[in-house]
Amino acid sequence: MFTELAMPNHMARLAAAKQLRQMSLTGERKSMLLLNKTLIRLARGLWGWIIAIAAFRMLSLVAVTAFAGTVSGFLGNIWTASLSADEALPVIRQAFFLALVMFACEVLRGEMEYRCTARARTLQREKIFAKVVELDAGRIERFGPVSAISTSVDAVESIQNYYSLYLPGLIYCMFSPIYLFFRLRRVSLTAALIMAVTAILLLPANNRSRIGIQKRKKAYWTRMEDLTCYYLESLRGLTTIKLFERDRDRSAGLRVRADRFTESIMDVMKVNFESFLITEAMINAALIISVAVTAWQLAAGKIAL
Repeated sequence: MFTELAMPNHMARLAAAKQLRQMSLTGERKSMLLLNKTLIRLARGLWGWIIAIAAFRMLSLVAVTAFAGTVSGFLGNIWTASLSADEALPVIRQAFFLALVMFACEVLRGEMEYRCTARARTLQREKIFAKVVELDAGRIERFGPVSAISTSVDAVESIQNYYSLYLPGLIYCMFSPIYLFFRLRRVSLTAALIMAVTAILLLPANNRSRIGIQKRKKAYWTRMEDLTCYYLESLRGLTTIKLFERDRDRSAGLRVRADRFTESIMDVMKVNFESFLITEAMINAALIISVAVTAWQLAAGKIAL
């Protein structure tokens, strides 16, 4: 009884896992920076939200740079005798207006991300549910709608942020370095070049991390299939295993496979952490060098606020 109830649910999850694996590997072999062709094809009806999120992020960046320029110019002239209250008031008003623009952009971007996530969740659940039912059309009575819904929900929870966070962020990262370069070169061309070179070097660094993750994901999926198949075989032969008192051996084998699967998960997490650490180190190093160069140029009188 337990075996008959458990098998359809686990078979459904295994089928969904294989489908997601095929989607992931097919896209990653032919793409760079996680531009999964299958997921992009499934983004129909979401591109308006994606572009709007990226546009509000760019508008927020423009407001931040304008605010920084306004405040730095005001602070540079605050100790001069020529600065009067009538001259300072328009600067304060402009800074206050830019702060309101930044706040409005962040609020609207958060709302759009929520709506994009909700829309993606609805669309992808419908498509994955239809696909799961189509693949299991011959066993629909045993499969049941509950397992199909559970499988579609688990899959969507893993990919919905791809549309609301990753794709808008990728579009933003393509255009923001260009804007910042032309914005910063008015102040310090050296600092602008340092930041631009760092932004270019981040692409191969991220791609190297992606290749490492892809290699480890192959081992991850292989060990996951091994663990799942071994578990299903144990369920099928549960009566025989108990009859011949081989349950301890099967438990030991299951424990070994579970430990291997855990090691694969930790390897993927380790690569993700190393990628994050390297990226943050490059960005912070570029910022520190740029600030030091700009401070030296300012002290030498080569640039002015």
